[in-house]
Amino acid sequence: MDQSIDRPRDTVSERRQTSRHLTVYRTARMCIGDVQRLMLVKNLSSGGLKARIYEPVPVGTTITTELTNGKLIEGTVVWADTPHIGVRFTREIDVAEILHLPFVASTALERLRFPVLDISTNGLLRAPRESAMVTVHSVGTTGARFDWPALPHHDDVFLQIEGLEPHRGHIVWEGDGMAEIGFFRPIAFATLAEWATRRQPLGLRLAATA
Repeated sequence: MDQSIDRPRDTVSERRQTSRHLTVYRTARMCIGDVQRLMLVKNLSSGGLKARIYEPVPVGTTITTELTNGKLIEGTVVWADTPHIGVRFTREIDVAEILHLPFVASTALERLRFPVLDISTNGLLRAPRESAMVTVHSVGTTGARFDWPALPHHDDVFLQIEGLEPHRGHIVWEGDGMAEIGFFRPIAFATLAEWATRRQPLGLRLAATA
């Protein structure tokens, strides 16, 4: 199977380097409507990408890829060979610019490493001699953001997010009734990617829009 992404020939010499397929192995966030997923981008060109995904995505699906926080790239799945897909971008991108953009942290999760999934779920926060149920709003491999309960402040706590193992971490930020935890041991990327498929079933979303 030819898994290259068809793209127009680039005739501008100074952009020739960014038009090639580059092997990048870069983590990214993928959005299909309001469903968020993690993906591992393996090849990237000005016209498209090849990525490892964690559930089937049908050919013809419109997706938005976020390789760098805040930089959204729209495209369409043009081939699918589980666990990989090929995506053709709606508009060509400058690969060098995308790969060398300085990291710009989000204001909501400014201490957590991108990509972060904005998926609300339940969690159990355990501190010395106390515990409380919390609402978790965002989860990344390195930490999470959640409602801070009416507990005395503790720097080191355990957070068990529904569907994941408990993770010990340090409270890195607290304010406006919210808090962020930085995990001492990151969640494995594949583990978090598979967790997202269970929390937001893509099949139900695609069926609803069919």
